Amino acid sequence: YGVAIYDEHHSAIKLFGKRLGIKTNNEAEYAGVVAALEKIKELYGSLHARQMDVEVRMDSELVCKQLNGVYRVKKEHLKPFVFAIWNLKLDFGSIRFVHVPSEKNKEADRMVNAALDGHKSASDDV
Repeated sequence: YGVAIYDEHHSAIKLFGKRLGIKTNNEAEYAGVVAALEKIKELYGSLHARQMDVEVRMDSELVCKQLNGVYRVKKEHLKPFVFAIWNLKLDFGSIRFVHVPSEKNKEADRMVNAALDGHKSASDDV
């Protein structure tokens, strides 16, 4: 997965990716959402996170619609990710899940590619 975290002024805060091994695109997308929310909480702290409104942008329309309740999650192996995300939602003021085209997800894609190019995990400290 690849993650790009930005502040409210669209300045990059943290960019990172991780190689997961053999996984589906949906598993990687869900793992990226979990990792992003956990990292935001780690960076800002629990008290500040509870006051934050977070927008999670992703290029997987299916995962976005599943997290927004438009589609059911039918695959059993994806349900633990959904439960983890819903539990993490309790730690934030609000979370919105938004679908964006791949062209608007370039930094996250760059982190995925860095991780896949042989690094177990990749990170850009900004």
